[in-house]
Amino acid sequence: MLTLIQQLTLWQKKYNVTISRVLTDYTVEKELQGVEDLIIAGVDGIILGSTSADTCQIAAQKCNEAKIPLIIENSSLGEGTGTVVADMEFDWYGLGVLMAEKTIENWPGSKVANVAGVIGTGPVDTMLRGLTETIDKSGEVTIVSMIPGEYLQEKAMSETENLIQSGLEFDVIWGNTGEMAEGIIEAVKSAGLLDEKIICSTNGGPLCMANIEDGDLDGTINYSPGFHGLITFMAMYNYLNGKDVPELTYLPMKWITKENIEEAFPWEMNESFIPIAEKFMETGELE
Repeated sequence: MLTLIQQLTLWQKKYNVTISRVLTDYTVEKELQGVEDLIIAGVDGIILGSTSADTCQIAAQKCNEAKIPLIIENSSLGEGTGTVVADMEFDWYGLGVLMAEKTIENWPGSKVANVAGVIGTGPVDTMLRGLTETIDKSGEVTIVSMIPGEYLQEKAMSETENLIQSGLEFDVIWGNTGEMAEGIIEAVKSAGLLDEKIICSTNGGPLCMANIEDGDLDGTINYSPGFHGLITFMAMYNYLNGKDVPELTYLPMKWITKENIEEAFPWEMNESFIPIAEKFMETGELE
């Protein structure tokens, strides 16, 4: 998977800008030191991906004082006086809602199991809340199991094996990364149940696309880290050029099956996606 920094580098020559990169290892000390170093270097704008809302707030205060615009991505802003230009986010609650809607639409009356990442963490719990609230409200399908997959293929496989061996009935099973979906597929295949179970995933990366083409995965919710990098760059570029920038932008998601696999966004971007990103930042629409 290409990181946000790698994606930003792709547009350096295209837009005649210079991009400085600071790797923080998602540590508070390195994040704040990186912000301070960039401020001293006199950059025109800073984009920060942080694991801490409080760190974002401190960084915002430092940038505000230096009169340098700050955009945060896949982060949150803690309470305080610091402000940011924009928040480029992933809609975790919306992901859970879309999972529920596609299950209800395609497999009404089904019993659903979900192999999530690390249950108890903010993003995963927010996604699960969107999933369960939408399903409970509909009354069309039933959730029978929530399983911690911990983002690991082997863990997802062993937990799915345990689910099958338990005798608990389920019709549809979701994996919340391509790797976890791969583990689910292996377990279901080994049990000889591939033709009886519906397997879906979120992530929609290269591994998901390969499994859809092979017929092992019935559907995936596709979102592109590469497109996230592009629209985050576009937000800063537009702001520095005097254009209005939305305060909050969610990365778009799309339901992909074998029938519309050509519509999936790749994870690695090229210049053909620039007009799409420009339109999305202006209208909030992909089409």
